[in-house]
Amino acid sequence: MEATPLTAPSGRSYQPQTAKCISQGSYGTIYKCKAHEGTAPLPGFVALKVVSWDRPGLDEEIVLSERNVLDSITPHAGIVKLLDSWVDGDGHKLYMVFDWFERGDLHEYSKTHRIDEATQWHLHQQVLSVLEHIHSQGYAHVDVKPENLLVVDVNPLKVAFTDFGSARRIRELGNGPVRVHTACERSVPFTSTITDLYDALLRCP
Repeated sequence: MEATPLTAPSGRSYQPQTAKCISQGSYGTIYKCKAHEGTAPLPGFVALKVVSWDRPGLDEEIVLSERNVLDSITPHAGIVKLLDSWVDGDGHKLYMVFDWFERGDLHEYSKTHRIDEATQWHLHQQVLSVLEHIHSQGYAHVDVKPENLLVVDVNPLKVAFTDFGSARRIRELGNGPVRVHTACERSVPFTSTITDLYDALLRCP
């Protein structure tokens, strides 16, 4: 993407800090941006996620589902806040704006910082609390992993869930088995909410 400002229907504009993306996942690409209200810059930075349904395997319904989930779930301190969103004029890209967390995700953070047993216990309590909230809203995240937990603070360690691109309504998933992979790469059947708990306990530090 060119490092030129993007103007949203809200009137805010977002200036990528570089044409190179910060990260790229299965569903979207993330850019670090400076936000402006009119000509006035807003404090700090934001994360701009760009998702195109021109990519193989994606369609409009899949792409828009993440925004719909975030709009449906009651705000929570442990869930990244959707600040702005819009679909481009050609109708093939969704732009979503989130708070920017300079420390990145838990996966990258854990490479350079030791997470002791007490901190792990505190972290699991946080993650399970957020999952309880998500499930109470009728959704399963389905993709709980360190890469999808952004580091909000470090003293004590606080994280926020991101990437709801795989999230689904629990009633749509039903009580049938959802296939997940253990560390031994064996496929094990779990219901949707149990899959979230399994991932939280075994895939997170």
